[in-house]
Order: sequence, then structure tokens, then C-alpha cells
Amino acid sequence: MKINTTALIRSCIFAIWYLVVVTIGAELSAPLKDFFVKVGGHHWTGKSIMTTAFFIVFYFVFSRMKESEKPEKVIYALIINAIIGGLAIFGYFLWHYLSA
Repeated sequence: MKINTTALIRSCIFAIWYLVVVTIGAELSAPLKDFFVKVGGHHWTGKSIMTTAFFIVFYFVFSRMKESEKPEKVIYALIINAIIGGLAIFGYFLWHYLSA
């Protein structure tokens, strides 16, 4: 089985945004945080397990798509999404800290 790098990168992008949403969501919703504790024993572990599961599912969905002719565009998209996602989480926690 040949690895589809475009599918791999797109799956990473979806996993990044899934993690951003559930990280902020779990901070705002105690039941969501409790769900992740039940999944992994700690909310960060539970989020990691669920993110990995979503990554795998996304990869199998995207692997049926054609490989990109210009992988550098998809790589740049991954880098940009990782930076923006990291800034979104940082921004939320900064806002949370400053508003307390």
C-alpha cells in the first residue's frame, strides 16, 4: 500500500482543527472535559486518543482521493493551519488568563 501524502497532510489539517475545537470546547464545557477524562484517564490524554482516531478516519477517507500534483501547496497549507491553530489555542488561554 502506497502512502498518499496529500491524504496524510489533509488528515493532519483536519486533526489540527478538531483538536483546536475540542481543546477550547472542553475548557468551556465540563461535560465535554469529563468525556475526555473517561476516554483517557485525563482530559489531555482523552483528546489525544480521539484526535488520533479522527486522524486515522480522515486519512482513510482522503486516501481515496487523487494525490496532489503540487504537494508543496498542501504542505504550506499544513504549516499555516498549524500556526493558526496554535495561535487560536494560545489566544484562548491568554484571554482566559487575562479575564480571570
